[in-house]
Amino acid sequence: MVSVLRDIQQIPKYAGTAAAQSMLANRISWFFDLRGPSITIDTACSSGLTALDLACQGLWAKTGGPEVAIVAGASLILSPEFNVSLSNMNFVSPDGQCFSFNYRANGYARGEGFVTLVLKPLSRALTDGSTIRALIRAIGSN
Repeated sequence: MVSVLRDIQQIPKYAGTAAAQSMLANRISWFFDLRGPSITIDTACSSGLTALDLACQGLWAKTGGPEVAIVAGASLILSPEFNVSLSNMNFVSPDGQCFSFNYRANGYARGEGFVTLVLKPLSRALTDGSTIRALIRAIGSN
């Protein structure tokens, strides 16, 4: 959204609603005609796992909740300012790699990517004949 607003005379008509992160999940749900709760979660690096935790809680609830959940996450680097700020504070690894929990760790490395998970209770996945890639037996967040 920030890069769209740099030239105030060229701001697109629907910039206020089209690019607002808070509305993104609902716009995607509307486009695909998805039903049920639709929320955008921004907890920095833990957003994807927090969304997974909430989706699992919804599926495991005994209240007749959703039978299928879609969890999606994305990371895009749209402008250099944040990377420059991290570099100025010596947060960024000079190797361009992150060696977490390793003696070679020397900084943070940012990356871009997307992921989407379609979650179902095991009984529903078996009934539907879905390909099962993994089972989530427990999850938690703090």
